[in-house]
Amino acid sequence: MAAVAGEVNDTIELEIAYVLFIDIVGFSRLSANEQHARVAEDLREYERWRPLLHDLGFCQVKHAARVSVANLYSDEFGNPQLPKKFQALKKHRSRVRWATIAAALLGLTAITAGLFFFARRPTTSASAVLEKSIAVLPFENLSSDKENAYFTDGVQDEILTRLAKIADLKVISRTSVMQYKSGVGRNLRKIGEELGVAHVVEGSVQRASNKVRVNAQLIDARSDRNEWAENYDRPIDDVFAIQSEIAKAIAEQLQAKLSPAEKNTIEQRLTADVVAFEEYSKAKTLMLIGGLGGAVDREYRQAIELLNSAIVHDPTFHGAFCQLVLADDYLYSQGV
Repeated sequence: MAAVAGEVNDTIELEIAYVLFIDIVGFSRLSANEQHARVAEDLREYERWRPLLHDLGFCQVKHAARVSVANLYSDEFGNPQLPKKFQALKKHRSRVRWATIAAALLGLTAITAGLFFFARRPTTSASAVLEKSIAVLPFENLSSDKENAYFTDGVQDEILTRLAKIADLKVISRTSVMQYKSGVGRNLRKIGEELGVAHVVEGSVQRASNKVRVNAQLIDARSDRNEWAENYDRPIDDVFAIQSEIAKAIAEQLQAKLSPAEKNTIEQRLTADVVAFEEYSKAKTLMLIGGLGGAVDREYRQAIELLNSAIVHDPTFHGAFCQLVLADDYLYSQGV
């Protein structure tokens, strides 16, 4: 210390003495880190010493304590070389930093590749849902009696309803398919796109005396390819069995999974009475037309009369009771 003091003026000697004094006496109650930091801060208060202080950062010492280290040197004294411990620490930090950057880049690349892959590749479940989607379009009435149009609507509606009870199928509602009435040219590819389905069902019903002929076909809307078709010539009271057979055949063609409960539901008959079924079918169509903007009060009142008559023909007709409750409830809600 004397050698350094002899080379500087008295003012510098006092400054050095003051710093060393505080370091030894005033800092005795401070931690090692606080002591080193305070010394450096005190020296920085003097303009002539400030350029000579070079912060080296933190260093871990005994008992895992971290201390702040500053190197004091100039061209005339001190050692500008980085201590070996700090040289090793610097290399280690550099390696860690580059490893972190490399890992982050790899992670980002993997995420980007994954997003690109999954964005371009449709999921299996999405493909399966699309493949098992279907719309049962209104059937064409081929009977000479135009009143049989309601009977035809009932056949189509029952096939649609039975398919809709299969959880493995996506079936478009009757309300959505009503706009695609039969008797006009249909662009099945366009209909499939508009409804978001892969398949459509078309059909016709012809009733004559106590006989009925039902035709149904399953078509791939994407390619206009006929996948399944069948004609049924039966006695009129066998129309209920025909509806079940068509629904089961379509479900099988689409490879839909049926639970025992679903299979039992498809096979159940609404009623065994043809007259009750016809009145029920006409009532449902009138209620649907009313809901789409027709003369609501008139349509619903007429539907209620038909449903009451259907129940007289078949007092066990559960479906007719349900529709009657809906019709009465609607008129009541309208204050009619």
